[in-house]
Amino acid sequence: MNGFFTPFSFRWNILNYGRIKNNVRAQDARYEQLLVNYQNTVLEAAKEVEDGLVGFLRSQKQSQFLDEAVTASKRASDIALLQYEKGLVDYTRVLNTQQSLVFQEDSLATSQGDIVRYLISVYKALGGGWQILEGKNIIPAQTAEIMQERTDWDGQLEPISLLDNPRQPQAEKDVKLISKPRW
Repeated sequence: MNGFFTPFSFRWNILNYGRIKNNVRAQDARYEQLLVNYQNTVLEAAKEVEDGLVGFLRSQKQSQFLDEAVTASKRASDIALLQYEKGLVDYTRVLNTQQSLVFQEDSLATSQGDIVRYLISVYKALGGGWQILEGKNIIPAQTAEIMQERTDWDGQLEPISLLDNPRQPQAEKDVKLISKPRW
């Protein structure tokens, strides 16, 4: 060494152009794959919520019908017992009506369990245990500043406020019934 020090180096990647271009293509394909995976995850989550809500509502309706069926079965059982006591029917009819009553009560109990099960599935699909973060930011302030420096987030990193002047559409042209997701 002669004591001459060069702090700078020069690198010329013109001969690596094909490798660089293919690396960009690979990263672009990976990005598209991740985007599709994300979209599928969001659609699956929406499906789980919708299935849970539909099941919850149907179970409630079924439970109402089964409650009416239990009431009718109780009445039929009481009538059959009275008829047996007066000697109008044999005891087989009483047993059949009581068996029908037990079956209806069992179905009602199962339906009421389904209501709770579907409600739990909705809660689980929505993430369960969520809290309203009004006025709070999900992202720490320091991280939000770094992200804002790197990329223009157009005010999306600000804390959420539900009470501060919610924007009401002024005209039909402002209302978007279907909008393209921002991903």
